[in-house]
Amino acid sequence: MTMDGGWALIISGVLVLILGGGGALIWRHVDNAQKKADAAHEALAELTKEMHRQKEESLRFETHVANTYARLLGVERMETNIFAVMARFETKLDTLLEYRSNHHG
Repeated sequence: MTMDGGWALIISGVLVLILGGGGALIWRHVDNAQKKADAAHEALAELTKEMHRQKEESLRFETHVANTYARLLGVERMETNIFAVMARFETKLDTLLEYRSNHHG
């Protein structure tokens, strides 16, 4: 083996180490990026599930409010109308009683 062959062997060994180390760094970077992307996808899937759960809960609550309180508001409106009619009736009755007491009493 000559000195030129030895240097070629040394240089090729160093190049293999450099290229192998660079390839390992690149592979580790790609692998880490893939793991982070997978974790992000899982987190996004969990957030999507939570968003749908919150939306369903909100819709259930809106339905409960509509079924419970919308009817109560309608009843309150009816009561207001009934009380207004009763007040008018009382006024007419008072007027009639006053008229009778003035002319027959």
